[in-house]
Amino acid sequence: MIKNIETFKRIRSLEAFQLIAEAPYVDVCGVNVARYEVTVTEIPEQLGVLQKRLQDLWDIHDNSDDLGKFEMAEKELKYELQGEMGNRL
Repeated sequence: MIKNIETFKRIRSLEAFQLIAEAPYVDVCGVNVARYEVTVTEIPEQLGVLQKRLQDLWDIHDNSDDLGKFEMAEKELKYELQGEMGNRL
């Protein structure tokens, strides 16, 4: 059983909702009667680390439909992306 995980997936209401089971149940994996406590905490990182990660993602991403998402991330992280999208493909 997984004890602790780290993820880049932001936990929003849908993801949290999918974890909720208010009573024991049976699914394709088996019978589930144990209870679990799940705590989601953002891991603090330096702004420069997040900015570098954003630039690296920009460099290998080529879906122009996501331009607006990158623009929002630029503003959030106070960073200006360099070069053309997908320039390292």
